[in-house]
Amino acid sequence: MAFNGSRSKTILNWIAKNPHLVEFSKGDYYKTTNGEPGPVYWVEYDEFGSSDGLGGYSHWLYLKPGWFANGDPGLHHIHESTVKEVFEQLKWIEKCDCEECLTLLSEGVY
Repeated sequence: MAFNGSRSKTILNWIAKNPHLVEFSKGDYYKTTNGEPGPVYWVEYDEFGSSDGLGGYSHWLYLKPGWFANGDPGLHHIHESTVKEVFEQLKWIEKCDCEECLTLLSEGVY
């Protein structure tokens, strides 16, 4: 699994405007350059879009508990081959009341 250090500025700008929807790291991963928790978003070479001719890299973006994507309650992340596809999924983020989200929210974790 090879990670690409260059994340989409377009997606990062969307995250900056919508931090209430995005998971932020509580550990050492995804920290900003000034050491603060950063969004759980990365670009990875996993050959996800290769069969569709979209290249081997894909975008992963994790949502905070209480939100789901892609019309699938319980799906708390977005995994797409292109920035355009990520933005298509961002249009469909909805509130989630699955057991996992309700538990995390009731524990005050988020």
